[in-house]
Amino acid sequence: MRTRQLRALRGSAAATIAVLFAAVSHTIGGGSAPSVAILLGVSALAWPVTTALVGRGLRPLGLASAVIITQVALHIVFALTSGPGASAGSLTQSLATHQHGHVVMDSAGAVAQIVLPSPAMLAAHALAAVASFLALFAGERMLRAIAAWTLRLLARAAVAARGSTSVPRASFVVAPAPLFRFGRGAVRRRGPPLQWGDALVA
Repeated sequence: MRTRQLRALRGSAAATIAVLFAAVSHTIGGGSAPSVAILLGVSALAWPVTTALVGRGLRPLGLASAVIITQVALHIVFALTSGPGASAGSLTQSLATHQHGHVVMDSAGAVAQIVLPSPAMLAAHALAAVASFLALFAGERMLRAIAAWTLRLLARAAVAARGSTSVPRASFVVAPAPLFRFGRGAVRRRGPPLQWGDALVA
């Protein structure tokens, strides 16, 4: 896998895990559960940010920064979009009950009141940040270990299958010649040389 693809995969995993943990913690902390459309949109927007913050490797500082920034941003988005017209109702009420000169101040106060987390909400998002950090930091190492173990297991299985299906080769051994065969081509009877034989005949 190339470096860019690995960075994009890390960023996507960081965005997905952070969004899911933030949504659960926001709901547990007392907020309204965000819709699926909001979750998908926030995940798509958080993907480039987490990819840039995570970098080429899962360093603790970069990962912690990505998790904290994502939790803060997601809390603001969920607080402003949770419930039917949560912020719109407060703003409309402030516009209707106050004069024109206080519209900006009242609207800003209404938004701040909605966005500022309660102690329970703050604790829930803090737990979500810690869970996201641990899941991302230890998750990649765990996946790498599982992948390496799986590859080793497949390699051993392939070697074992190859060894069981291979036909054994016939081994040929050249046996040494018997001792009685040596010297068959040599002359067995010894006699006088040819000239001595001719002289005796004459």
